[in-house]
Amino acid sequence: MPIFDPMIGTLPLREVLLDRYVRFIDEVAEEIQKRGLPPLSDIMDRIMESDFTDEEMQSRMSTEFLFYQKEIQQPAAEDVRSRNASDRGRWRKARVSGSFLCEFLTGLNVDEPLASDSFGVHSICLRVSWLPDFTMRSYPTSAFLSSCHYNFAVLYVGPYRPGSGSPGAYLVLNAYDKMITVVPKLPHGAVTTSSHYSIGTGVCIRRANHHGRFVLAELLLREEGGLASNIADLFLWWSTGSASCSEQWVHHQVQLPLPSETEEHTSRPTFTFRSDVVLAVGRYGLCWVDLLQGVLICDDVSNRRRPPYHGSNKQHRQFCFVTLPEGCSVKPSRGVRGLPDEYRSACCVDCDGEGILRFVSMDGSGEGPTSAVTLTLWSMCVTRDKQWVKGPSVTLGELLADQVNEEFLRLQPFRPIISMTQENVIHLFFARPDSADSTLEYMDIPARHWMARLELNLEDGKVINSFSAEGGHGVTPPPCPYISNFLGYYGRKKLVFSVSSSVLVKLEHLVCDAGSILIYSSLG
Repeated sequence: MPIFDPMIGTLPLREVLLDRYVRFIDEVAEEIQKRGLPPLSDIMDRIMESDFTDEEMQSRMSTEFLFYQKEIQQPAAEDVRSRNASDRGRWRKARVSGSFLCEFLTGLNVDEPLASDSFGVHSICLRVSWLPDFTMRSYPTSAFLSSCHYNFAVLYVGPYRPGSGSPGAYLVLNAYDKMITVVPKLPHGAVTTSSHYSIGTGVCIRRANHHGRFVLAELLLREEGGLASNIADLFLWWSTGSASCSEQWVHHQVQLPLPSETEEHTSRPTFTFRSDVVLAVGRYGLCWVDLLQGVLICDDVSNRRRPPYHGSNKQHRQFCFVTLPEGCSVKPSRGVRGLPDEYRSACCVDCDGEGILRFVSMDGSGEGPTSAVTLTLWSMCVTRDKQWVKGPSVTLGELLADQVNEEFLRLQPFRPIISMTQENVIHLFFARPDSADSTLEYMDIPARHWMARLELNLEDGKVINSFSAEGGHGVTPPPCPYISNFLGYYGRKKLVFSVSSSVLVKLEHLVCDAGSILIYSSLG
């Protein structure tokens, strides 16, 4: 089912798996290498290997560092930025105000082409040319893809997260217009690590209109007695397309209809909701999905003048909570919920103007033979009745029964990801069952050797496509995949012209994809 987008019509949009962890290329380091000069680390290593006393070593390292910044890094950065400024093929940048954000944006570019690995998982790559004394140079380069909606993607760049005092900003990429926008952090002091709890996932983006406008949303739970409460702060940012004072974070306090239980020996409720994924849904809404409990839905974030409310007697934005399908809801232990995205996922699609939430649960993985693992799909119309409808349910033994695919039954399945463009289709990864390496584990996340990815049609019981690790050795560490049609907008163009005075042919969409040209036309 092609994704309908009124901005470009009903042309099929290519969906891709994006690695949430963004890659970086340091253009200044590249330029220094091209000039035949050593990296700063080599100079520091030579000083460390010398016979200097500790005091002499510290003094020498400080002197060499300042010299390297001024005489090597600074000229290299200026040359790189001069070339970038004259490169018309680069992504355009929205205007910003403030010295930090100006330097932040000036020293960032999107690398092209966007690469993919042997599993077909693509990576966004940023090229940085920040000046050597810029604050961000004092921290490891890092960025995390938080969410996508149509042609927009939003990233955290740097160590910043809401409540932390670390530097960074939100980076919004518009693949259709090849536009980069930087959004500042939440207002200073509005959120701290002691006053709020993260709801789980990060910032959400949704497209506001067809003219490059977007909305960002951060939802944070207030702390109460050392625990998360159902009182939250919703921060919304509406873009205007100009660096004006009208662009700012707008704050609303909200009460969320979250599921709760009464603590033992007290009457205080405990809220264990934790969002695993945040999605734009319907025409104006957002939803936060806890893959163990249910879905928190905000019906409208389109108008900055409307305060959000919870309650049926209000006519403005409303929050509601919908539990997962019967038999799917799991009561998490306090503070211990595991990794539900290892065996569940959710996505939203627009179908005839309705917001449809799809949910898949993989049951039995790691509890018995792979052939007994069951995949079940559910769907719910978020914008209407909010009732779950059960879809196909099939075992991997039924899907992989033929000789060509039975080898996958010896592997361990994990991370089922629902297709946005093909109904009843999921992407499923496989790893060697004995491949979890405790020496590579970080924060209880197993470092597996990824072996394969299959595209499965649960309704037809077929394997549509398969990807295998190059050389058969597996991939460690694996990417953190996120499905989106964000890259489907890249390179799309519109063309309108008149053939004659009597007949107007409107070539609405010229699409170049994989070497082919597809033209949709209308007569008027």
